[in-house]
Amino acid sequence: LRTLVVELAFRLARVRPMLLIADDLHWFDGASVGLLSSLAAARVPGLLILIGTRPLDKALAFEHQVLLNDAHIIDLDALSVADVGALIAGRMGASQTASALAEFVTSRSAGNPFYAEELMLALRAAAKITLADGVVTFADGAETWAGLPESLRGIIVSRIDALGAAEQLVLKIGSVVGREFSLPMLNDLLPLTNSQLNLEQVAQVLEREDIVRPAHTPGAGYRFKHALLQETVYEQLPRGLRQELHATVATWIERNESEDLEPRYAELAAHWERALNLPLAVRYLEQSASLSLRRYANREAIVQASHALLLAQQLSADAARSARCEAILGDACNELFEYRG
Repeated sequence: LRTLVVELAFRLARVRPMLLIADDLHWFDGASVGLLSSLAAARVPGLLILIGTRPLDKALAFEHQVLLNDAHIIDLDALSVADVGALIAGRMGASQTASALAEFVTSRSAGNPFYAEELMLALRAAAKITLADGVVTFADGAETWAGLPESLRGIIVSRIDALGAAEQLVLKIGSVVGREFSLPMLNDLLPLTNSQLNLEQVAQVLEREDIVRPAHTPGAGYRFKHALLQETVYEQLPRGLRQELHATVATWIERNESEDLEPRYAELAAHWERALNLPLAVRYLEQSASLSLRRYANREAIVQASHALLLAQQLSADAARSARCEAILGDACNELFEYRG
């Protein structure tokens, strides 16, 4: 597969230059990183690979580090006051931002672009900023607004709280589904009392408020703009409701995608574990580990098989399943030439 992709890249790059963007490298699995490494090592003329990533944790896969060892690293510094002003003006459709507003948002966000954007959106939702003659500025008296939350999560919560009940309900269910969700799934998961909601209209409101965006993945209608948005909404749910919703989501996937569950094994394992159904979680973890091994995502296979064994210890003994997981661990470690005591 890697050889085929590299050959295709050579052929396409002869026709015209190409830019390959790999965003969020810190979330890539080992097999995907291996494919990127093969492309990078091939030095395809006319191909530029642009990778976006957070600073990599030392605990991440060795392959991630190897890929970046030969890369030209560009460290992105915090945004300046001028940059934040340009960001606010662009989001508001203005020509410029008043210096006082740009300085305020920059100081509160420390120049973090996501934080700055969320803060600006919260100010807009609270009618604390205004657009006049092409300039975004504080509304009268807003400079001393004392009700502004201090943290980024608090800012996000304030934005969610300003939404209508229907929008909040859709976000809450969507946060349990994951970073991406489809409207048909949400429609089936809605409580009966809300079954007549027009989800298209609700999604349009959430998109207008820049909380969700159209998803790139086929079959997924929308995705949260940022993982922190999803996490913040999810954390507002009571634990009991989370557990119930995870079981409902997992059951929906099993029922509606029964003919092609392989790509959803890891997702199903996570849902059933959070639903506290450990037997099903262990079963899907084993299947996911086996699939990862077949796809040469060896480090993911190790993580999944190890987690399956850990959860299995809380259940009655299943010697056959434990043996299969141990075999997956052995094969994956052998593929990586890592031999543990």
